Amino acid sequence: MRYCHALNRRLAIAENLAGLRSELQTGRIRFAHFLAESAGLVETVNGRLAPSPRAWVWLAAPEAERFSHLWQSWQIDNANQHTLWRRFRLNGSITTGPSTPNFYPHLRHVLATLSACAPATPINLSMFIETLASQRPDLWSLTPWWEEEAGIEAARALVETWFAEPLSWWGILSADASPPHQLFRLTSPGWQLLQGTLDLPDTHGTPFLLSPDFTITASREVRPSTLVLLEAMADFIERDGQTLRYRLTSQSLGRALNRGLELEAALRLLNSESRDGLPAAWRQQIESWAQQRFTIRLAHTTLLESDDPQRLAAIVHHSQIRPYVLRTLSPRAVVIAETAAGRVAQTMEKLGLAAAPQIPRPASRPTPAGSLSAQEAARWLLAGQVYQALGRWIDLPQPLPAAILDIMAAQLDTATLATVEQTGVRPIGAGGVRVMPKLASLGVPLP
Repeated sequence: MRYCHALNRRLAIAENLAGLRSELQTGRIRFAHFLAESAGLVETVNGRLAPSPRAWVWLAAPEAERFSHLWQSWQIDNANQHTLWRRFRLNGSITTGPSTPNFYPHLRHVLATLSACAPATPINLSMFIETLASQRPDLWSLTPWWEEEAGIEAARALVETWFAEPLSWWGILSADASPPHQLFRLTSPGWQLLQGTLDLPDTHGTPFLLSPDFTITASREVRPSTLVLLEAMADFIERDGQTLRYRLTSQSLGRALNRGLELEAALRLLNSESRDGLPAAWRQQIESWAQQRFTIRLAHTTLLESDDPQRLAAIVHHSQIRPYVLRTLSPRAVVIAETAAGRVAQTMEKLGLAAAPQIPRPASRPTPAGSLSAQEAARWLLAGQVYQALGRWIDLPQPLPAAILDIMAAQLDTATLATVEQTGVRPIGAGGVRVMPKLASLGVPLP
C-alpha cells in the first residue's frame, strides 16, 4: 500500500485510503493500474513493476493519442483482458464459459446507448437499465438460467457500478451530488469521446519554475516525459490543485545517478525545460552534489589490528608481511590484501603471535591440484580478484571461496604477488574496476 499512498498524493482527486490494506480495495488507483497493464504500458521485471518500452513512446505522443490508446485498450474483448479484469477484481469480473456469458458485449451496448443521448441531458439510472434490458434481454443472463433472479440483480449492480466508477472516472458521466446518485449527465467531452470526435489540444510543453532553493513547481501542462524525469531526480513535496511541487536535493540527485540517470541529462533538463534556465551558480551546486557521491566509498576490507601500536608496527615491517600491507588506517590498524589473510596468519603463527580468529585461516598452506606457471597463476589470481570485486556491487551467480585465491597466490613469488595485490585491481567507484597496465610488465596476458 505504500506506493498507493504515494500515487494518491499526486492525483488531482485523491481517494480516501484510510483503513485499506491492499491495492485491490482502492478505486481509481486500481483502475489506473488495470488500464496501464491493459494498454501494455507496464511490465514485470524481476518481480517488480516497470515501464515497458511502449510506455516511453506513449509518453511522447500527443495527449489525444495517449487518451485514445487507453480508451481503445479498455474495450478489447479477449481472454487476456478478461484475466486482467478478474485479477484486479473489477466489478463484473465474471468467468466466461458456457454457463456464464461474457459481459463485454453489454459494456459496448451501454456505451452505444449513451452515445445516443444528448450532452447534459439527465439520465435516470433505473430507467436506463430498464431500457437497456428491453433492448438486450440477454443482459439478465450474466448468471446461469437457474439463478435468474440473481442474474437480474447482478446485471443491475453491474450497470450501476459502470456508471458510478469507470464511466465517471473517464469523465463521460457526472453524477448528481445528492444521494442516492441515481441521476447522471453525459458530459460534452464524454459525448465527443463516444462519438469518436474528441479532439484534445496538446497543451503540454509549459516550462516549470525552478527556485533558488531548488524547489520545482510544475503545472499540468508540463510534458509527461519531463514529469517522469522530475519524479526520478527530485523529492515530491505536494500537489496543490493542478500544480505539483518537487525539491531537488543532494540525496535525491544521488539516488537518481545511482539508478542510471546521467548528470548531463539532469542538467540539460533543468536548463532547457525550466522557465528561466539554469544559472551557472546553481549548475555548480548540482555538480558538487554529484561529486560527493565519489568521496565516500563502501568497500570490503581485511584489517590487521592490535591494541599495542608498537607491536603492530613490528609486525607490519616484517619482511614476509610488509608486501601485503595496502595502507595504514591508524597506529592500531592497517589494511592488508584480502587474499593474503591466510599467509599473514601463518607468518604470525611462525613468529609466535596469536591472531584472534576474526577471519577463516587455512589449516595448512594450500597447494594446487595441478601445475600452473607463474603467468597462469597471476592471470587466474587477477581474474579471481576482478570477480570478487564485482561481487561488491552486483549479485554474483556463485561466491568465490578465498581459498582458491590462496592457491593461485601460492604459485607466485613475493614481488609478483605484491604487484598483483597492489596494482592489479583498483576500484573506480560503483561502476566497476580497472585493470592496470603494469601487469603486462610481469608477462601476464591481458584481454
